[in-house]
Amino acid sequence: MQEDRGDDTTHHTEQLSALTLLMYQAAQDPERWGEMSALLREAAIPFEDDRLDQQPTRRRRLLDALVPHVEQALRLGEQLERTRETRDLAVATLERLPIGIAVVDAQLNIITLNRIAAGALSDSQVLSNHQGRLRINNRLQHQALHEALARCLEQGSHHALPLTEPATGLPISLLVCPSRTVDMEDPERPAATLFLSHSNLDSLVDEALLGDLYDLTPAESKVAKGLVSGHTLDRIASEARVTPATVRTQLKSVFRKTDTGRQAELVSVILAGLAPLAPRPAERATPARPEPPLELPALDSIDSGQLTTRDGRALRFHQYGNANGTPVIFFHSVRGSRLEVPGGADILHQLNLRLIVPDRAGYGLSDPLKDRSIDDLVSDLELLTEHLGIHRFDLLGYSLGGFLALHCASRLGHRVRRLGLVSALGPTHLSGDADPMRGLFRMVVGVADRAPDLMENVLNLVARGLIKNPDKHLRRFVTFTSPADAPVFAQQHHRDAYVKAVKEAYRNGCQGFVEDLRAVARAPEPDAADLTMPVFLWHGERDGQVPVAQALAVDQWLPNSRLTLEPDGGHFFVYDRWRAILTRFTEADEAGTRS
Repeated sequence: MQEDRGDDTTHHTEQLSALTLLMYQAAQDPERWGEMSALLREAAIPFEDDRLDQQPTRRRRLLDALVPHVEQALRLGEQLERTRETRDLAVATLERLPIGIAVVDAQLNIITLNRIAAGALSDSQVLSNHQGRLRINNRLQHQALHEALARCLEQGSHHALPLTEPATGLPISLLVCPSRTVDMEDPERPAATLFLSHSNLDSLVDEALLGDLYDLTPAESKVAKGLVSGHTLDRIASEARVTPATVRTQLKSVFRKTDTGRQAELVSVILAGLAPLAPRPAERATPARPEPPLELPALDSIDSGQLTTRDGRALRFHQYGNANGTPVIFFHSVRGSRLEVPGGADILHQLNLRLIVPDRAGYGLSDPLKDRSIDDLVSDLELLTEHLGIHRFDLLGYSLGGFLALHCASRLGHRVRRLGLVSALGPTHLSGDADPMRGLFRMVVGVADRAPDLMENVLNLVARGLIKNPDKHLRRFVTFTSPADAPVFAQQHHRDAYVKAVKEAYRNGCQGFVEDLRAVARAPEPDAADLTMPVFLWHGERDGQVPVAQALAVDQWLPNSRLTLEPDGGHFFVYDRWRAILTRFTEADEAGTRS
């Protein structure tokens, strides 16, 4: 989209319309929030022609017009999410009922089924699911069902249809009732609920739940379930491989515990109770393996954990590698946390490194800090190194963590022995060649700085979708934002490491992310003269988030930098190149000594 400078008002309106439409689309489909970075690139171009501190009137006009629509879209998204959650809860409740339930429209198109109804339609010879429509395999009875459905929808009446399975002779009762349903595509769509009687008595109740409800032993529960299933005492004894006398003794105990005296009375009590609400045995989920703890192994001789900052906040950190190794402080990305060690910790022992990864304020378990600045980050870093007894250290930053690491290094001077920047955002005064992503990032930073609470709500919505279904998030994220990184996340161990770090990053919301963005907006330009330490740069030439022009500009700006380009690298190549990066970063300098 090329800007028409002769008609700025028209172009501004077009940009705003595009942004607004995308926001409302994302509100209706939360998955599209992950797609937004790609879809908004063109609309973000007005931010390309000015630095963050230039042309504030134009930028403010766009943001002031956009923010109310974002807020409205978020409210709409929250309402839709609550509707979805209510619908999911209702569906889950229907699954517990011991009866088949189908919701259909006026043409018998199936809107939803619970499992019992789906199973009945699959196994029955008289009922079927015919290409998404409920059908009775008898023309006259099917016509009767259509007539009953029409009267039900017109008059709000209930109608019962008795059916019989031709092969077994078992009866099936079908009850047609008026219903109100929420159809996301057509809220006014008329619907009715069909109840199908349960004909499989063997799976009607669950033995374990019978034991819990009536304090029965496993053997007594088998007897009670057998009677509900219509079995004789002799059959129950035969299946249990005990004598009929034993079963009669167990039945007496069941009578006593259920306060009943006859078999018919016992069955009536059980069916009128909660036992039929248990999930069917075939539907019981396999117990999930307990997830491993988020904490990775700490150093043996140094406590990893928490310290209290000068303003009373909790600052959490973690250490990896060798306790007596060369200290390297790692600034994680905006999707990271103290658990972000992109290529694993094994290489740290081989290189004799002590990697220290703090949660920045608002990430993971570190307390948030409103309106934090680069000075606050420097203060936290100084306190952390003092707490750990470290005077000089190497500083490595990834992605936006690299931007923050560079600014901290310019303040700490000689204390930073080496500085490493991986896929890092450069200082805002180093724009490099024009690229739509830069405009998008500036727009996001502008919204975060002008409406931080709003941006936090947007990011919380994104994070909620990520945590709910991380694999789906990653697929869409790679497809729309970072296709060059597909080979990285095709590897399960990299995918697992990313998900673990990002889940911990947003454990308590996205305030840390927002404050990082605001720190970018307010960071003063660093002076290259303050960055006299060796600076190592790594960047992917196919980075879809931070264009390689950023790294090239930083390399030209700094007097003592060494740039390594990855021709096929995206934004996450660090996961595959972690060993090479650390080896290069910590190897002896050209004079053969440590800096």
